[in-house]
Amino acid sequence: VELVRSEDGRTWKSVSVIHKDHLPNETELCFLPGGELLALVRREEPPHHPLLACAQPPYNGAWKKVECDGFLQGPLLEHLGDGRFLVVGRSPQALGPQEHPGRSPKVTRLFRLDPETGHLDPGAALESGNDTSYAGFVRLPSDAQKGAHGAANSLLSYYSGHGYDNGTFRGKDEAQRCAIFVARTTV
Repeated sequence: VELVRSEDGRTWKSVSVIHKDHLPNETELCFLPGGELLALVRREEPPHHPLLACAQPPYNGAWKKVECDGFLQGPLLEHLGDGRFLVVGRSPQALGPQEHPGRSPKVTRLFRLDPETGHLDPGAALESGNDTSYAGFVRLPSDAQKGAHGAANSLLSYYSGHGYDNGTFRGKDEAQRCAIFVARTTV
């Protein structure tokens, strides 16, 4: 996985290599207020654990890396501004050690991330299943949070196929049906 930059959105230049081992692919970037850049990288080869990489501006030097625990695909990484980090992604429905985590049923799940150790503390699993992932996160304006005690302060969007086909594909060349869901949550 490379970090690239462009002046015009058409011509791209390499800035640095974030990670190259264990078939890295889907990567979520998160800029911190001081300019530090975090990258949460999905890896396809064993041990399949995501990798958290960190670089300082101008991001062309060495990346400090921490291997996370657990199994995660389609990562979302959000700095909540108070030292907490939210991670959302596709994760095995059943938590714990698994021989083939990539083959087990999946859900979209929220995690707390400790960026120093890479520990992903599992939280709520959103109503999801089958093909599911690629969350989006929006913090609600403070005036939208007024109301009942414990009112949601953010929205999470994600796609999921849990309402269709009971996990079966309709045909070799047909995509599995999915829908977009929005969950109100408090983080």
